[in-house]
Amino acid sequence: MMTTNARGRYGLPTASIALGSGRYLTVHRASNILARLRGLLGREPLTPAEGLVIEPCNSIHTFGMGYEIDVVFLSADWRVLAISADLVRGRVAGRLAAARVLELRGGAAAMHDIKVGDLLRCVEGPRAAQACTHPDTARQEG
Repeated sequence: MMTTNARGRYGLPTASIALGSGRYLTVHRASNILARLRGLLGREPLTPAEGLVIEPCNSIHTFGMGYEIDVVFLSADWRVLAISADLVRGRVAGRLAAARVLELRGGAAAMHDIKVGDLLRCVEGPRAAQACTHPDTARQEG
């Protein structure tokens, strides 16, 4: 996703993702064990233009969440495999084939017209596309 040390408001590395609709999202990347375990728990809600990418990941839960989220399950090449919309507190969702998930504010997947089969791509920084294609790059960043 990102190869610089830029940090967003959650203190996580950030990048931009181009959606099939031509819109862009700012995403926060949770790729280390602590960031993946915490996810959005205890954090301010995402804005409609933000997302949280958890990688590697193929399932999530909303125990302790104070707001609804959309969960977009992505393949290793960033193709949308499935979408669980408007998940409320106390739910579990997963897809065995997913390599990562994109968590969005509830309703944002529909607002951005994200659909199963869409191919998302990173657009920020000279090596961002490589980092998106090769999940191991995230491990090198810490």
